[in-house]
Amino acid sequence: MRKEKMSQKQDVKNTGEKQPTKEQIAALKQEKKKAQEELDELQGKTTGGKIVCFLAFLGILAVFGGAFIGLVKLNVGNFASDVLAPVIGSVAIVRSILPSEYQSKTTAEIAADEQAAADAAAAQVASEQANAQAEADAAAEEQAIADQQAAADAQAEEALAEEQAAEEEAAAEQALADQQAADEAALADYVDTYSKMKPKTAAKVFDNMMTDQSDLVVKILTNMTPDNRAAIISNMSVANASQLTVLMEQ
Repeated sequence: MRKEKMSQKQDVKNTGEKQPTKEQIAALKQEKKKAQEELDELQGKTTGGKIVCFLAFLGILAVFGGAFIGLVKLNVGNFASDVLAPVIGSVAIVRSILPSEYQSKTTAEIAADEQAAADAAAAQVASEQANAQAEADAAAEEQAIADQQAAADAQAEEALAEEQAAEEEAAAEQALADQQAADEAALADYVDTYSKMKPKTAAKVFDNMMTDQSDLVVKILTNMTPDNRAAIISNMSVANASQLTVLMEQ
């Protein structure tokens, strides 16, 4: 490019007194500008060159940084444990370049962990208490239902027992009434039968009955007419007649 410029200058000189035209001057300026841009690009003064240099710098920095972190992680020469750990071992984020065994938590982080553990323990206790209370409530509800069912069963059994007792009492009363009716019917039949018999014959029968059936004799004679009763008693033995008189007065 410099040779071209020198050639152009030589051409101007060779033309004698002729001055360069405006087109030639513009061409020379354009060539000079292009040459300057090429020189700036080589020196890293252009925008593209600056970006390339910056990226190259970042690449180199990343390589050296990665190598440095690798050496720290491997604790080469005890550099991580003896030099860096006391300085950055408790510094958040930065300490991550150290091996995990040389990383330590700050006082605030330890306090936060302890608070978190305390909160978790309190939450666990609260959960257990809630579960225990829920179980107790469920047991109490089940017991209440069981008590209600037991009370209902007892009431039903009591009602059934009362019903059965009433039925048995009614049955007993009916049986007694039936027995009384039967006894009355039988007594009426005895009264009618012995009233129709001759007084002497009836008296003999009653004398025999006085040994073990005196109550029946009393009932029969009591339900007879006075005349029939007097006729029969007058024909009985004196002892039985006396006894009957006493029994009928009771």
